[in-house]
Parts: sequence; structure tokens; C-alpha cells
Amino acid sequence: MAMRLLATATRVAPMVGRQGSALRAVVPVSAASAAVPTRTWFGFGMAKGADEINAEGQEDKAVWSLEAVDDSAEYLVGPDQWTASERSDREALAKEVHAMASATPQVPADHAFYAKMFDLLIKYDDWRGVIAARDIGPEGNIEFSPELAEKIKTYLEDAEERSYHQGGNW
Repeated sequence: MAMRLLATATRVAPMVGRQGSALRAVVPVSAASAAVPTRTWFGFGMAKGADEINAEGQEDKAVWSLEAVDDSAEYLVGPDQWTASERSDREALAKEVHAMASATPQVPADHAFYAKMFDLLIKYDDWRGVIAARDIGPEGNIEFSPELAEKIKTYLEDAEERSYHQGGNW
């Protein structure tokens, strides 16, 4: 091994001082050719898809302004499936949120909006939505009235109890 290393060093060392690169002398021509893009785990070197090529140079849209794809049928099954009235109520609430976000200047959600949202979520027994809205409220500087806070607390305690006794995954 030491002899090989010494032989390689003597072949490379004299070439370093010349005008040519030492790397050209050591690396075979086939390895120095242009790299061919290949697929990798992280996508580096992958060819762009048609949608990426079409999107180049176009203005980016805000996430909240994109049209939502209704994939509820894929994830909700059995009694969790939305009824037509629930779907229309949720769509109306989503349109109201969109209108507040797209207004110039933006309209912040107030206590009345949160009370309406909690009423809708409790009406359709969406305890995950109630928990998410309860946690987001303080981030928007919303202080829940004692009546609303008690209503949320009572509902969540009842939902947890029902979930436990019905074999749910609270």
C-alpha cells in the first residue's frame, strides 16, 4: 500500500508546477465528462415537470387565496361524513374567513366571529375544530367571554367523555 501511495505521489507531484491542472492528469476523461442529471432522494438533478415549467415567471399566489380542493370524502367515513347542510355551513364560514383575509386592509376576527365559529363547530360535534379554534383565539388577541369559555369547556368535557365511552380516539 505504501509503495502504491509513493508511486502515485511521484506521478502527480511533477505535474502540479506545470500549467495544466494536476486534477486533469489524475482523473480519467470519462469521469470528467458532464454530469447526467439523475433522480435523488431530495430532487436535486431531477428534470422539471410540466407544471413547474409553466409556473416559471408567473406571480405566486398567497396560500389563503388558492381554491381549496374538497377531499373530505377521502378522509371522512361513516358518521363523520358531512351532510349537505354541514357542508354549506362550513363553506359559508370559510367564505367569511376568506373575505376578512382578502379585504384591504385585512379585517381581524373579533369575539362575535369566534362565537359564531364555536356555535357551528359544536353544532356539528367537531371537537378537534373547537380545540384548534380555542388555541388560536389568544394568538389573535381574542379574549373569550366567561360564558363562551364555559360553553367551550363544558362541550370539550362532554366530548371527551363520549369519546372515551364510545371507543373514540380523543
